[in-house]
Amino acid sequence: MQKVYLCLQSKFHQRICSICLVLAIVSADGNEVKPNIESLLKEKSYKEAISLQRQFIEEDHQKRGELLKDLSIIYLKDQNQEYAFETFLESLGAANIQQKTSEANPEDDALYRETLDIYFKHSVGSQREAAEKIVEMLSPKLKQLVKPNPSAFLMALAYANLSAYENFFDLFYTTYLFFPEHYLAYKTKAILHIKLLERKRSESERQFHRQQAILNFECALSLQPKDTTLYKLLITFSSAEAKEECVRQCLNKIIEENIIIPRSDILFYVHEAGSVKNKALAEQFLDKARQWYRESRIISSAENYLQTCK
Repeated sequence: MQKVYLCLQSKFHQRICSICLVLAIVSADGNEVKPNIESLLKEKSYKEAISLQRQFIEEDHQKRGELLKDLSIIYLKDQNQEYAFETFLESLGAANIQQKTSEANPEDDALYRETLDIYFKHSVGSQREAAEKIVEMLSPKLKQLVKPNPSAFLMALAYANLSAYENFFDLFYTTYLFFPEHYLAYKTKAILHIKLLERKRSESERQFHRQQAILNFECALSLQPKDTTLYKLLITFSSAEAKEECVRQCLNKIIEENIIIPRSDILFYVHEAGSVKNKALAEQFLDKARQWYRESRIISSAENYLQTCK
């Protein structure tokens, strides 16, 4: 009799636990849901957490963007960067964009320009060094700001360059809500598509991500032509069919607008012009480079290369 009672008691306890769990999961409209995800993450039950998070996404369309962003972080914890990047891009597409209440004050603009200057100066050098400097400089200042500031994009990118992708997802998403058409928003989306391009195996998927990357790079360049990395990225990831026209457009823009290219990248552009058999354009670019850098071994190397081009 005692054994039967214990058995019934055990089954009753299991049933109560199951009911409690179901109630917690079904009530996807409040804070009761969150502890279940957190407990799964704490136990490192990432597959179960992913499944549960997807259920929440299907049930709450108003918060779809934020829930997808949280799902991308769970994918990171599960060491699946491909799905993480893909889901994060999806979250940006589903984000509830916020309307800016007023223009930024001069101090906020100055902070952005100061940080952007650091970002540009280290675009060719040590990205990690620049990232550490930006995080150190911005961490205390962003906490003091009352209004959203695009400088947060630069700090988010610094986190990415330090491989702190969870911080990157959180901060970039929050900033994107207020500045979805900022040049860094387009540039970052393009880079995420490049990361997916490098991971995808099917040609159709690779072609899709290449096209999306190029479109976003072009939008970024139209907003910030002084970011020299954009020209190089556009040429590097353009398709074979579009390479000749891309090289022509990029080099002409650099020459006409006198965009000073880092010394270390000069040979890259000369080689690219040579590869599409546009020696005349390469020589025009090199003439401009001589104005930027009077004496340079790299320019001498570029001149020697051009002599071998037909």
